[in-house]
Amino acid sequence: MRDRAAGVQDRWHARLFFLAPAIRWGLALLWLASALLGLFAGRAQTLAWLAAIGAPEGAALPLQIGTALLDLAIAALVLRDRTARTATAVQLAVVAGYTLVLTLGLPALWTDPLGPLLKNLPILLLILVHGAIGDRR
Repeated sequence: MRDRAAGVQDRWHARLFFLAPAIRWGLALLWLASALLGLFAGRAQTLAWLAAIGAPEGAALPLQIGTALLDLAIAALVLRDRTARTATAVQLAVVAGYTLVLTLGLPALWTDPLGPLLKNLPILLLILVHGAIGDRR
């Protein structure tokens, strides 16, 4: 081992060794927090956004609960998917779907100073990184 210098792959592996599980747990925490906030703390905001995008009044609460439960399921999937393939595809689809629906219904969210939609761009990139380095077999 001492006779050969570390190659690029060795250095990449060493740098990402602890980062890969941190990304996995960070994404799971993001989805869990999104679920819990959607179910409890953010109900009024979520229902207001659903009304603003034209969701029927009777469907707003079931949609709000359903999307929160979907976020909860994704948190569990991120933690259980050892190869990160399924979790990556599901996360990309859901974030893209949420972003598309909100872009069409509430385009002003792109210029909101807190960046509720703008933050999805680095989240999508982090999901892609997780997909690339998440398989630790």
